[in-house]
Amino acid sequence: MNILYNLNQDGNSLQVSVLEDIPAGDFKVPKGHDPVLIKNITDDVIECQVKLVRNADYVTTALYPGWNPELVIAIKNVPAKSLQYGN
Repeated sequence: MNILYNLNQDGNSLQVSVLEDIPAGDFKVPKGHDPVLIKNITDDVIECQVKLVRNADYVTTALYPGWNPELVIAIKNVPAKSLQYGN
């Protein structure tokens, strides 16, 4: 199988085959699962705290409408009916 990797050698998802809604509140990818890409399904930029696959701490970032390129493992304070995840 051919897998694309980023500069940190983390697997990259160019096309998702799993898509799920993220409930309001805090979200964590279950331990042992691959990181996910985040899709903002609103027309607004959403600012939240995310934890990336290689970050020790959360960082505040802007999630733009549509797919965002970060490999995410957790998000704090997700607004209701605003984000989906996939990989």
